[in-house]
Formats: sequence, structure tokens, C-alpha cells
Amino acid sequence: LKCTQYADDKTRKQTLLTFNKFGVEDHRVALFGRLTDKAEHLALYSKVDIALDPFPYNGTTTTFEALWMGVPTLTMTGDRHSARVGTSILSRIGLSDFIATDEASYIEKAVSLSQQLDYLDELRRTLRTRVTNSDLCNAQQFAQDIEDVYVALVDKHACV
Repeated sequence: LKCTQYADDKTRKQTLLTFNKFGVEDHRVALFGRLTDKAEHLALYSKVDIALDPFPYNGTTTTFEALWMGVPTLTMTGDRHSARVGTSILSRIGLSDFIATDEASYIEKAVSLSQQLDYLDELRRTLRTRVTNSDLCNAQQFAQDIEDVYVALVDKHACV
């Protein structure tokens, strides 16, 4: 886990105690505070097999970072924009099997996907290409699509 708050010893200890309550020993948890630079931050993704998109507020930037760095990301579809961004991103790159609909399926998918090592390895090698080739990175098509919407709105609401 990585967040600025883990630079604080009290916060680190409380987090580890929470894991301990569920039978997870301290040596199995890695907590990182702010890292010195972007390169160190991105290098940390090499230690991650599956990223868990937070909920109810999805990661967005960190979701893209993880995917760009070859880390498949599990998300859960929520009931508002901030809880549906992960679903939007993953569906655009063809990873619907990494989209959960509720907490139970989120846990089930995390366990199941963590056991599919060959699939995870293949994704690690191909995710950047998937993202690059998706319409998420097609700025020209996005601009055309939004222009079409604007023209349709003007046509619909234009005073004659």
C-alpha cells in the first residue's frame, strides 16, 4: 500500500494492526509513504501483481499508471462517476473480467485472478500496447466525437 499518510508511524502501526486482526502478519505487508521521485514511484509497480482500484472513489490516475506499467487492475463499478471511472477504463481496453459489480465479486475476482499466473504474465507484457491502441489514446477520434456532439446540440437548440 502506498499513500502519503504512511510516512507517519502511528498510521503505519494502525494499518498493520488492522491487517493483524485478519491474520495477516506484518512481514506480509509493505507500506510506502511519499517516494523521492516519479521514477521510484513508477518502479514500485514492478512489485505489484494486481492493483486493487479503491472504492467508492476509483484511482483514475493511478489506474492508468498501473495499466501503463503493466499491472492489471481490479475495479468495482459504483453508483457515481468517481466510482465508475475504473469500469470505463477497463472496458475500453477489453478487461471486463477485472470489473466487479459488488464487494463479494471483487473479492472473488481478486482471489481467482491471483491464481492465473500465466494470464497475469501475458497481461503484464501486453497492457501498455492495449492502452496505446485503445480509443482512450486516440485524441483525434475523441475530438471528432465531441465535435459531433456539439454540432448535434447546436442543431437541436439553434434558433431559427
